[in-house]
Amino acid sequence: VVEETKEKKEESKQQKTVAVPAAPGAALPFTFPMPATPQALEKIVGALSPVDAAVALDRIRKCHAPTLREDNRKKTQLFFGLLLQRFEVLAGAASIPVAHLDVLAAALAAVAVSVPFFAVTAARARLEKMAARLRRALRDGQTGWPPARTLLLLALFADLFPATDKQHPVTTPAALYLGHVMSHCAVRSAREAVTAVVAGALAAAYSAPAGRVFPEAVTLLAGLVHAAGVGDASGDGAWGEGLPLHVREQVGGPWLAPDMTTAALDAKKQSKKKKGEVEEALSLASGANGGLSLDGGRQLGASQPISIEGGGGLLSLATMLSMSSAGAGGAEANPGLPGGVPARHAALAAAVATLRTLAAPAASTASATEILGPVQAAAARLYVTLSSGGRTGAKKGASSQAVLTGALAAAVAACDGIKADALSSTGTLRAPLAWRTKSADAIKQFNPMYEEEGFQKGRDYDPNRERANKRQLQRELKQEARGAVRELRKDNRFLAEQRAEESNVAKDERGERQRETMSFLEKLEGDMRS
Repeated sequence: VVEETKEKKEESKQQKTVAVPAAPGAALPFTFPMPATPQALEKIVGALSPVDAAVALDRIRKCHAPTLREDNRKKTQLFFGLLLQRFEVLAGAASIPVAHLDVLAAALAAVAVSVPFFAVTAARARLEKMAARLRRALRDGQTGWPPARTLLLLALFADLFPATDKQHPVTTPAALYLGHVMSHCAVRSAREAVTAVVAGALAAAYSAPAGRVFPEAVTLLAGLVHAAGVGDASGDGAWGEGLPLHVREQVGGPWLAPDMTTAALDAKKQSKKKKGEVEEALSLASGANGGLSLDGGRQLGASQPISIEGGGGLLSLATMLSMSSAGAGGAEANPGLPGGVPARHAALAAAVATLRTLAAPAASTASATEILGPVQAAAARLYVTLSSGGRTGAKKGASSQAVLTGALAAAVAACDGIKADALSSTGTLRAPLAWRTKSADAIKQFNPMYEEEGFQKGRDYDPNRERANKRQLQRELKQEARGAVRELRKDNRFLAEQRAEESNVAKDERGERQRETMSFLEKLEGDMRS
C-alpha cells in the first residue's frame, strides 16, 4: 500500500510538471518538457493562444538552455528544427495565422542565437530546395512564382540573419534566389503581379538596409508600374509602349492598372456595407489592421503604411499574400484578386512604394541617371494617368479629388516621392564635361655636369653623400680584389719556379747515379771477362 501511494504521488507530480492546459485561458505550468517530435510540440502549443504559446516557448528555451547542461545543445538544435518546420506548416495554410507566425518568428530568433551554425545550416538546406523547385518549374514551362510559404520563409530569414553583411551564408543565397525569381518568372495574372510585388518587397528587405541596388526587382516593378500607367480603358498593346522587349514579355499586361471609369467611381461611393466586404476580403484572421511583423513591428512591402480605400488599414505582407493566393480552384479558376478593384489599387500603391524603396540606394551611385531613368518614366506615366482623373472613359467634369482617395492617393504620393528623389540626386555625383588636358612634362636631359672651379681629381661630386661613399667603398673593394689577385699570381709564379728548379736538381742527381752505376757494372763485366 505504501509503494502504491508513493507511485501515485510521483505520477501526480509528473502530471503537474508536464501537464498541458486544454483551454487557452488555463494556467500554464512553469516547466515544459523539451519536445522531440512535431506531435509533441503540437501537443504543447497547439491549443494555446498566441500569448500563451509565446510564454510556453520562452520557458522551454530557458529551461533547456545549452548553458545549463552539456546535452541541451543537441536538444536546442532539435527544438529549432521543430519550430522552423511548424513555421513552414502554418505558413502554407489557406488562412495565414499571423499571430502564431509572429510568435514562432520571435522564438526562432531567440533560439538561433544559441545555435547559430545549426540555424544557418537549416536555412541553407531550405534555400537549396527552393532553388531546385524553381529550376524544375521553369524547366516544365511554368511561370515559377513561389508560394506563400516560400515567401514567408524568405521574410523570416531576412529577420533572423543580418542583411547588411557584405557576404553571408544565408542572406546572400536568399538574395540571389529572389534575383532569379524576379528575372526569370513571367507575370501572367493579377495574382502573380501581386506575388511579384511581394517578392520586390522582400528584395528591398534584403538590399535596402545595406544600401545595395537590386536591379532585377527595380526592373520588374518599374515594368509593372509602367504597364499600369495606361488605365483600364486603354487599347491592346498600349501598356507596353516604351518598355524594352524582354520586360514587356515578362510583365505580360497591365495587371495593376487603376480602374478610372465612371462606374468604378460610383461603385466606390456606394454603401458602407460594400466597403466592409472589401476590407474583410483583404484582411486576415487578425483584422484589416493586422500585419506580419516578424521582427516586432516592421511592415514588409512598403516604405510607409498604405491605406486600403479609406479603410485605414495597413497593407502588410500577409495581406498581400492572401491577395496573391489562388485558392482551391487554382489561378485559372480564380484569375482576379479576391478584393476586386480596391485590392488592385492597394497592390498598385504597394508596388509604387516598394519601387521607391528599391530606387533609393541607386540615387547615391554615379549611374543614378541610367538606373532611375525607367523608374522615373514609369512613375511619371502613372502620375499623369491618376492626376488626369481617367480622361479615357471618364466624364470630363469628374473631380480628380474624388478619385485620389485611399490607395490611389498613396500611389500619387509615392510617385511624387520618386520624382523628388530623382531630382535631388541628378547631377550631384557627376563632374561636368571638360576637355582632357595634359600638362607638358620637361624632356629628361643627359648633359654632363662640369665643376668649373675647384675641381679635384678623384673626388666624387655627387650631392648624395651616402651614395658617393658607397661608390667609394665599391671602388676600394675592387682595388683590393685586383691587388689580391695580383699577389696570388706572383706567389703562384714563384712557387712554380721553385718546383721546376727542384725537379731539375733531382733529375741531375738521378742521372749522375745512373752513370756511376753503369760505369761500375761495365768495369765489373770487363774484370770477369779478363
